[in-house]
Amino acid sequence: MEYLVGDFLIRLKNAARAGRREVVVPRSGLNLAVAKLLAQRGVLAKVVAPKSNYKTFQVDLNFVNQRPVLRDVQLFSKPGRRYYSGANELPFPTGKGMVIVSTSQGVMTAAEAKKLKIGGEVIAAVLLN
Repeated sequence: MEYLVGDFLIRLKNAARAGRREVVVPRSGLNLAVAKLLAQRGVLAKVVAPKSNYKTFQVDLNFVNQRPVLRDVQLFSKPGRRYYSGANELPFPTGKGMVIVSTSQGVMTAAEAKKLKIGGEVIAAVLLN
C-alpha cells in the first residue's frame, strides 16, 4: 500500500538534509495541494507541475543563507494508522513550524483549521529553521 503524501514529505526532508535544491515527486492531488501550501508558507521556492497527464512533478526547496528552510518532517498519519483530530484537539509544533491538516475544505495548517473550527486528518508536522 502506497502512502504518496508521506513519501513526498520524507523526500523533501531527505533532500533538505542532503542540500539538494530540487526534488521530483509522484503526482497526486494531495501531493500537489501540500506542495502549494508549503510554497505559500515559504518552505518551497517553486512548484513545477506540468499538464495533468504527467506522473511526476518537481519542487524546488527554498534556501536562506545556504541553509534549507525545511528542518524536519514528522508524520502523524501513516498507512496503517490514520490520525484524525477535531478542531479543539489539533496538535501544534514546538518551535517554528506548522502542522498540515487535510480537511473537508482542503489542505491547510492546523492554525487555519482551528480558526475555521474544522478538524480532519492530521498529515504531518513540518519544522522550520
